[in-house]
Amino acid sequence: MQNVIPVSFRECSGLLSLPTQAAACKRTSILLCRTWGFDELCTRKFYRRLAEELAAAGFANLRFDYPGTVDSLDPGSGVALDAWIEACLEGANLLKELSGTDRVVLLGLGLGAAVARLAADRLPRIAGLVMAAPVVSGRRYLRETALRAKVITEGLGLDPSTLPNGRTTIGGLPMAESLEGDLKSVNLQKLREDRSFPILMIERPQVASDADYTAHLKAAGHTTHSLAFNGYEKLMEDPTASRVPEDTISGTVDWLKDTFPQLANRAAQSAPPPDSVLTDDTFQEEGLILHGAGDLYGVLCKPKDQLRPTAFVFLNAGYDHHGGWARAWVNGARELAAHGYQSLRVDFANIGDSPPSDGNPDQVLYTEGPIEDVSKILDALQDRLDGPIVLVGRCSGAYTAFQAGFRDERVKGLALINQVRFIWDPEESITDPARMGPRSMGDYKKRLLSGHTLTRLISGDIDIPGVLRGLSVHVRTRLSHWLAPLFPHISKH
Repeated sequence: MQNVIPVSFRECSGLLSLPTQAAACKRTSILLCRTWGFDELCTRKFYRRLAEELAAAGFANLRFDYPGTVDSLDPGSGVALDAWIEACLEGANLLKELSGTDRVVLLGLGLGAAVARLAADRLPRIAGLVMAAPVVSGRRYLRETALRAKVITEGLGLDPSTLPNGRTTIGGLPMAESLEGDLKSVNLQKLREDRSFPILMIERPQVASDADYTAHLKAAGHTTHSLAFNGYEKLMEDPTASRVPEDTISGTVDWLKDTFPQLANRAAQSAPPPDSVLTDDTFQEEGLILHGAGDLYGVLCKPKDQLRPTAFVFLNAGYDHHGGWARAWVNGARELAAHGYQSLRVDFANIGDSPPSDGNPDQVLYTEGPIEDVSKILDALQDRLDGPIVLVGRCSGAYTAFQAGFRDERVKGLALINQVRFIWDPEESITDPARMGPRSMGDYKKRLLSGHTLTRLISGDIDIPGVLRGLSVHVRTRLSHWLAPLFPHISKH
């Protein structure tokens, strides 16, 4: 069991997880350093599951967003790597203060592993380090991100030439030029190894640079243990298809329990910290655990001056967390606050930072769960959102908004974006690889007539049976929708 408390520090928003049984509290706590961009979107649930398992094992932990990312504030001086490292140091001090621990392990994945390693050099009493699929070379990371951005853009049916030249942008989220410049000088193998401490390296089996860096750390005198990062590719595939590698989480927790078994001298603090609000020129935001709605997590954004009666609630799209794809819901909420409107961006059960609901399936998209969550959310916040409610949803979130708005009289407006279903067919599969994904029939027609497609067809790079299966789904769906009004008794629609 655990106790989750929203916190804020510096310009950062975070979630502190404390064990609920004082006797189980370890002397060592864990600071979780996130990755960036599309990887961050894919791994939000992974970090939540890791935090849950760490707390269950007695390790207090803190996960947070760096300045300029997700729920944290945008620094006026621009996003810089040094600001992220300083946030780690301040987060480590806050974690020790609130948990009653005196030692901290830094844990990071991808770019977060590099941030953790750089912060470790500035942390006086670091207990250890966990590095999962680490970014060792910043320049290589930027090149790989640019290539992956083209794959993602093409997978969405968009023209890769629309990506901005000379800028690192992935999934619509641009990296700040100052941060990009800082990363070009990062090479972990060139760091001076003046101290030694225990390190867990979680290595991707097919990536030689992970094993090479492990060997480098061992040669430098660190006590280093290796763990296979099985399931890494499925974790990073995309937010909706992402699968949390539970074996990796359990292996990480087991190593921490074996390496840092000592119990804390005093119980972890159970009272909420005094400040969990972030304030900017036009808005203030507060992280909330909605205990009356299944402990769902949300961020309430309010204008600093004039408050209009209408409130907006941003719903998850697919398994994108409450910040939204490319931080869209964060930007939308803050823009609304500048015009006097308050809003809530929230994670449904088993999405992002919200835990699952008892008895509900693991796959919640297009089910009754999110629709019921909307009413629970409005019940839990009836004292704060007491005016007309507008639900904002994209894709599956638009479906949920449409269904919830029909059922709850408190909902007075809907903003529906890219809604692909008004009625969901239970026989359809969210994760069936044979489905076509986001491409339209028009896009496939254009690709069919292109020379590049012909070349790939001749070389055997195209999965012809898979394409035919996907096309058949489109044809059957269109035919069914066309026939339904004419012959309602022979159509399930």
